[in-house]
Amino acid sequence: MNRRSFLIAPASLLIAVLSIPVFAADAKDTRTTEKAVTTNEARTNPLASLPNDIEVTPLLHISGQPSGDQLALLHSAGIHNVIDLRPDAEHGDFDERMVVVHLGLGYDSLPIRGTQDMTPENVKTFDQLLTRKQADGVLVHCASGNRVGAMMALRARWLQGKSALEALAIGKASGLTSLEADVRKLLDAK
Repeated sequence: MNRRSFLIAPASLLIAVLSIPVFAADAKDTRTTEKAVTTNEARTNPLASLPNDIEVTPLLHISGQPSGDQLALLHSAGIHNVIDLRPDAEHGDFDERMVVVHLGLGYDSLPIRGTQDMTPENVKTFDQLLTRKQADGVLVHCASGNRVGAMMALRARWLQGKSALEALAIGKASGLTSLEADVRKLLDAK
């Protein structure tokens, strides 16, 4: 092999390397970056993996249904209580009460199936639970956070004297979505 062959071979190799599609490297870099962001977020907020997590305050979180693994993260985030707004029939085979108690957390159930259970009595019970539990950190959840948002709106209107508009804003900030029209009617009725 002569000297000229040695110069051509590295140049061909360089051209071959540079012609590798950029999107393959970009896709890998994006995944790595997304994973790093997710990992960093989990380090700063261990509850970031909760479905629809809303941090109202550091000691009050609202979410959709957490898994057993997600419930296990609560203690490290300073959350020591769970208020479950899902009726038992919605849990299937998952015994949330048993998991929460096994983890050494407090558990309260206030089944809210829909607007038919959004009564002044249930809103008052909801308020009492939040008031008692919030100082020790509390996660309030239903399936998605929608019912929690509805109860937060009704609490703001019926018990805290907020206007219907303010209460609706609190509800939306707390997860209220598909129940909004029904909650508006309840807010306006007060």
